[in-house]
Amino acid sequence: MYRSVRFHICRNRYPALSDYCSAMCMKSKNLRNAVLFRLRQWFTLQGSDSLQPLQEEVFNEVMLTCRESGKPVPGKVISYAFMDRLLRVNKNPDYFSGLPMQSAQAIARETVSEFESWLKALAAYNKDPSLFTGKPKMPKYTKTEQRMITMTNQDCTVYGKYLKLPKTKERPAVMIPEGDVLKEVKIRPYYGEYEMILVCEQETETEEVLRPYIGGIDFGVDNIIAFVSNDGEEPILYKGGALKAVNQSYNKAKAKYTGILMKGHDPKEVNVHTEKLMRLGRKREAFMRDEMHRISTHLIRECERRNIGTIVIGKNDQWKTNAGMSKQSNQTFVQIPHSILAEMIRYKAEKKGIRVILQEESYTSRASFIDCDEIPVYGDGKEHVFSGKRISRGLYRTKDGTAINADINGSANIIRKAIPEAFEGMTDFAFLQSAETVGFRDLHPLKAKQM
Repeated sequence: MYRSVRFHICRNRYPALSDYCSAMCMKSKNLRNAVLFRLRQWFTLQGSDSLQPLQEEVFNEVMLTCRESGKPVPGKVISYAFMDRLLRVNKNPDYFSGLPMQSAQAIARETVSEFESWLKALAAYNKDPSLFTGKPKMPKYTKTEQRMITMTNQDCTVYGKYLKLPKTKERPAVMIPEGDVLKEVKIRPYYGEYEMILVCEQETETEEVLRPYIGGIDFGVDNIIAFVSNDGEEPILYKGGALKAVNQSYNKAKAKYTGILMKGHDPKEVNVHTEKLMRLGRKREAFMRDEMHRISTHLIRECERRNIGTIVIGKNDQWKTNAGMSKQSNQTFVQIPHSILAEMIRYKAEKKGIRVILQEESYTSRASFIDCDEIPVYGDGKEHVFSGKRISRGLYRTKDGTAINADINGSANIIRKAIPEAFEGMTDFAFLQSAETVGFRDLHPLKAKQM
């Protein structure tokens, strides 16, 4: 099992290390664009009677590679093996710019794979456009100055409490949990500074405990998690007010300072990535990540207490593409990173021996759990009628007039959709009519005392 340890590299505190990260991230961007340039030009020159200057440049590189290596001329797409040889034969400056060779090869391999995936998606789209929200687009060049770089444990090593990085004498102090083995190091631009992510393999074995019950999770905004289980205990509503407030505060501040910067200037000529805005972004992300760690940890502890051995997480791949809310609610919902929260729950659950299932959640909020409505899959072309309905944003009324929390109804349906027999034998669902709430004060007991 893997886990990550994150370090914020502040430019004022670590100027030399920041310069190193800047150089590596810039070289990573340059190499990706160089590989993508050759892939795009070679692909577009296929079938052309006359070559444009850039196409001719790539054509000559390919022909030279074929002569030098004896490899056949590639088809529509240059493979990774041929691309590696092409960059070496032509002594490409971005390939030999000072990146660790394994990192450079990984960037080239990833870029070729991205291009091949686009072609496969395009073929699938031409066969059946209904499977896509739009026509797949050719991969674009990275326009930002830098992009993330990944370095393997063959280039990075931990000596005591210091991390040895390639191509530099800088040795930052790091804290890796005892017994963990470093697998790779990622460096990414982080709101004007940098974040170093150490991916470690844990030595501890997964706990094997027999837990018979099942829990279901439905994500939202006001209730960031609605949790229901089939053990008959009260559902839990994790309130999202703190995340929502911080997110809205960030958006207001960003709009205010951006407006000041833009006043009287051409939008294309103004740099809105100021230190003030970068600092706001860092604070927002740090708070979001901390809060989601607290929520996921509390949830897993509750699952252990309740003997829950399986968690079903509702998932909809397009839920943020067409959120269908008001402008303000839609902004909040789209900007709260539910996928990161789901991933935190997954790895913390698996560490405790709890199985996690991702379940497509269409119609789970519209079907009545108590009335055992059938829960179809979206896109089957049929019209569906359900026994109950939402009577407000937060309440759902069943066929007999019983009112329950709408998020709790959805969460219970997510379990039933994944495991239809989960509630077999249960006839009394009165426990769904009340819920325990967990808010900011519950997750921050020390701060609550100071308020």
